[in-house]
Amino acid sequence: MGAPGGPGLQQRLDALPLPVFFVVVAVVGGLAGVVLDVLGDRTVDVAALAVRVVLFAGVLTWLAARQRRRGAGPGPAIGAGLRSGTLPAGADPAVWRPALEQQRRGAVRGRRLGPAVFGGLAVVSVVPAIVLGSVGWWLIAAAWGVLAVLSPLGSTRNVRRVDGLLGQLGDRPGRRPG
Repeated sequence: MGAPGGPGLQQRLDALPLPVFFVVVAVVGGLAGVVLDVLGDRTVDVAALAVRVVLFAGVLTWLAARQRRRGAGPGPAIGAGLRSGTLPAGADPAVWRPALEQQRRGAVRGRRLGPAVFGGLAVVSVVPAIVLGSVGWWLIAAAWGVLAVLSPLGSTRNVRRVDGLLGQLGDRPGRRPG
């Protein structure tokens, strides 16, 4: 999906203006809704689908806007540093250390919360799968279950990556926060 050193999907989504982001999420959500209705052997209720899609896209756009407002500091450069395993040449320890420590706290929290959230969603998804006899809901429940198992692995990997970057910061001159 582009050149190996080029921007990834997350960077491309972050660069979109919020109205365009809303439309992209609405289209993807609408297509997913149609696929789920078809897999569930139901007719597509366009009005209900439109309401679900607008609510879904609205919530995700609100979350994206909130995240963008909070994105002071190194921002997207942290993601690039975590993927590459190296800090940018001019990384200021006074700016990067607090941002990386926040990333680390989130990753440690994710080791506990990921399995709980995804496992809960898997269990909740089983109910409509049984009640509706829907293959689509069984697939969704299975996907949530897989994420519940895999999420601690990703969080642990992120903790190791952040620790590596924090170790690189220790080698650089700069003031350390008190």
